[in-house]
Amino acid sequence: MKRTNNQPKILGLLGALTVVITAVTAHADTNVIDFEGPLPGGLVPVSFVQGTYVPPQSMVTTQYVALGVIMQGAALINAGLGHAASGTNHIGGFSGQPPHVDYGAGLTFTFVSPSDGMTPASTDYFSLTPDNARDSDNTALFLAYSLDGQLLGSVTYDESVKYPGPSRPTVLSGVGRFHTVVVAPTLHSQLSGGIGFDLLTFTSLLAHPRLAIRCPEDRSHVELSWLALSNQTYQLQYRGDLLPSSWTDLGLPVTGDGTTHTVNDTVTGAARFYRVVSR
Repeated sequence: MKRTNNQPKILGLLGALTVVITAVTAHADTNVIDFEGPLPGGLVPVSFVQGTYVPPQSMVTTQYVALGVIMQGAALINAGLGHAASGTNHIGGFSGQPPHVDYGAGLTFTFVSPSDGMTPASTDYFSLTPDNARDSDNTALFLAYSLDGQLLGSVTYDESVKYPGPSRPTVLSGVGRFHTVVVAPTLHSQLSGGIGFDLLTFTSLLAHPRLAIRCPEDRSHVELSWLALSNQTYQLQYRGDLLPSSWTDLGLPVTGDGTTHTVNDTVTGAARFYRVVSR
């Protein structure tokens, strides 16, 4: 694996008082995961054959969280030299009990902050390179979802389209920032195997700390809290509606120190929409 280094997001609504919008913490790196050695977290690849048993040590989950991605439904597979785009290893789906290699099962990629592995993040570019054994009519649908689960865009890889040379990356981009990518393969022919994926690439992670809202019983003020990451500068802002308009700074910029920062805002009776941006 290699690592080569604001859009607002509505997170919640409190009555007629607040909508919280965040866009923070840019990570400008380009991350490329080739699934070759040395493998993190004790990962061990299994055979590429459909139906092969997948033990826990072959399931790719949080082993690459330090780069900002968590995977679900992915098995590490030894495809054999020349089949995987990067060498011998790639990933494919698994399903069932006991779990087994299933090239028709979906894969999910969720982006998080590399700083803590828990704060949700988003990217605007994602790609996977299919294997080099393009001898079937199998397909795979790539779906990009926002932080609130909205489908932002999709692209399809189709193995019935033949072209010479190594496999080309299938790219999701130009649809805004997305938090999750689901890859949904369709296995038309098990005789020729399914689609394995390699060279997972994503760029420009933005972390989206969860902003908590609290309003006391007397509704005299609103408490806005977020985890202010170290070495990041934040500015809380507000406006009176969701129509395109300028934002007004609320207080002075805040330099994060790794602790939760809280700002109080007096309730005036009018609706107020809030966001936190990094500077």
